Amino acid sequence: MTVISRENAEHYVWGERCDGWHLVKSTSLSVIQEKV
Repeated sequence: MTVISRENAEHYVWGERCDGWHLVKSTSLSVIQEKV
């Protein structure tokens, strides 16, 4: 199992100054860490 963190996760920007990181992304589960 690979350890996922903000440093190696898929990153995206939303809104004006918000960030999101996909920690788990599958068809059955999605876990996103966000900075707003």
